[in-house]
Amino acid sequence: MRATPLLIAGAAAVCVATAVTGAVAASAAEKGGAPAPVPAAARSAAPPSAPPGQPGEYEPPAADPKGDVIDAGFGDWAFWAEPVDIDQPGITFGIMAGTRKGSALTPVVMANETDGDDTAPGFHAVQGGMVVGDDNAATPAFGYYAGPAATITARGKGGTVTAKQAVWSEDSTVVVFWFDPAEVGRNFMPKDLTAFDAAGAKLPTGDNAPGVG
Repeated sequence: MRATPLLIAGAAAVCVATAVTGAVAASAAEKGGAPAPVPAAARSAAPPSAPPGQPGEYEPPAADPKGDVIDAGFGDWAFWAEPVDIDQPGITFGIMAGTRKGSALTPVVMANETDGDDTAPGFHAVQGGMVVGDDNAATPAFGYYAGPAATITARGKGGTVTAKQAVWSEDSTVVVFWFDPAEVGRNFMPKDLTAFDAAGAKLPTGDNAPGVG
């Protein structure tokens, strides 16, 4: 139930993704100071690149957003939902963390559920931060919550940190969340993830254990 990195332009040194744990994509409402989502526009494959140890050119999968694309609020990072096709009832989508330049989307890390219902109450597809590629790009820790999460927190080295978050445009019960590596550090593994409703009441936990591709 964990994510697998994708090889992308500018970060040569990761392998191709397979569906494994997560969810999300776009947004209609956001919290934590993230900018407003924009409609999923052009779907663009990354420039070809050769994986380590393999000759020739390698073409990463083209982005296939399901719903709106959501800006992370730092760098070129963005999040969107991707449809998944696995032999598991109740699992239809995953979260893609990637980059956007203009209308071009470049997939980087995908995470999706592999067991049970992908919208059961609680946390799903929690992906820890990584450092990938020759350019040492720091990927954000991210995941999604199924339920009325108004605030999502985690334990970091300096204490409690609050995630940025946004509601998925395709399903208002799904909340995408993420952490800025500049604020929480590179390779951030969110511990003790907790969701609260608008009244401050604690919500069901689900699977809040982070994984790394």
